[in-house]
Amino acid sequence: MAQLLFFVGEAVRGLLHAKLMTFVSIVTIGLVLFFFGALMCTYHNLHQWLGRASERMKLVAYVKDPVAADTAALAGAAAAARSLPAVKDVTVVTKRQAWERFSAEYGSDMLSAVNDNPLPASLEITMREPYGRPQVEQTAASLRAMPQVESTTYQQEWLDRIGKFRWYLLVGGGIAFVVIGAGLAFMIENSIKLTIYARRDLITNMRLVGATDGYIELPFVIEGMLQGLVGGLAGCALVYASRMALARVGVSIDMPHYLWSLIPAGMLLGIAGSYSAVRKFLA
Repeated sequence: MAQLLFFVGEAVRGLLHAKLMTFVSIVTIGLVLFFFGALMCTYHNLHQWLGRASERMKLVAYVKDPVAADTAALAGAAAAARSLPAVKDVTVVTKRQAWERFSAEYGSDMLSAVNDNPLPASLEITMREPYGRPQVEQTAASLRAMPQVESTTYQQEWLDRIGKFRWYLLVGGGIAFVVIGAGLAFMIENSIKLTIYARRDLITNMRLVGATDGYIELPFVIEGMLQGLVGGLAGCALVYASRMALARVGVSIDMPHYLWSLIPAGMLLGIAGSYSAVRKFLA
């Protein structure tokens, strides 16, 4: 324990001794983690937007007129539809409600030429997440097999577009995370190299008096961890400050709950960067 406190003390002393290099390293880590956090927020909000967009895609089952005229039969059809495994919710739209919707959207003049209500009652189906075209088609086939249902319809093109966009988002987000993560590790390593290079005389003297590589490395590793910790906190603070600034101009951003992973990520990258830098220096 006493030895660990000694190494921590040496790390803190090193941070305070090389103030400029420490500041440069922390700023570098903080800014890169800020951009990384901004990418995480972008991916999170796009994913949520796609989820809300997919919910607007409803599978509609049109029921037969005799069923629509019987309240109990219509409720039974809704209950049967609701029992299907991929169905999240069912909204019953009666013939009267269909008439009112049509009149509100297109005007009542288009229906003035008919005496009776020609619009069918329907069941609007909301699917359970996640779902794709196979689940929708299977549910539509199950609905058509019900004796109360006349026909079904759904926005197939809209569903296909959402599915493709989700796939592109997943692949593009994965590539971006890998590329930015590699760039982040490289920048942190080179930033910490500056700190180590500024104290090369101290390292040389420690080796001359017989200090082992592990004894020399550990304070620098702890130093890198502390830099990563402060940089991670700064990156998170910048992301939240950006969110507040955007909120003032009317742009609402939802923050992912895993944004705080930037802090341990910064610490781990600081450890890896400092270890790699000091090992290359000692080699």
